Amino acid sequence: MYALLAKSLQQGKRDGIASAFEMRPFKRSSASDRRVATARIDLMTKQLFMIITEAPSAEDEAAFETWYVDRHMPDVLAVPGFTAAQRFRLAPGPDEDNAPARFLTIYEMETDDRAAVMAEVRRRAGTPKMPLYPGERKSPAATMFAEAVTARMAAPERE
Repeated sequence: MYALLAKSLQQGKRDGIASAFEMRPFKRSSASDRRVATARIDLMTKQLFMIITEAPSAEDEAAFETWYVDRHMPDVLAVPGFTAAQRFRLAPGPDEDNAPARFLTIYEMETDDRAAVMAEVRRRAGTPKMPLYPGERKSPAATMFAEAVTARMAAPERE
């Protein structure tokens, strides 16, 4: 996933736009793999993921993280359509010295109208309901969306 994310971010930076991708279903190859449900999700309400990567300035990182986790994530989760969020620190790949961005946030959404949910986020941004970070960022955040096309799979229980 890291390589796909890095490639998508690089393409988005070259194009001057936020990157987007869709996850595609995969095909099972053996009978033993068929134990795991692989049904496509064809629901009116879709499960989506909004993936954001960021590189706050090193000097401002602690303040940015406090604001992001304590203020921004709850503000976004207050928008109808968002159901959960989790923040990650990115690690460089095995052949890289640095990750292209240092943080990744995955917001989970359930909606049949992503455009309306994102319009509400834009409407709230910069207001008391969703204040913007007052400091500087090293680079703008990159945003991608992924739509679930299979049921969630879990690893088999191990003995």
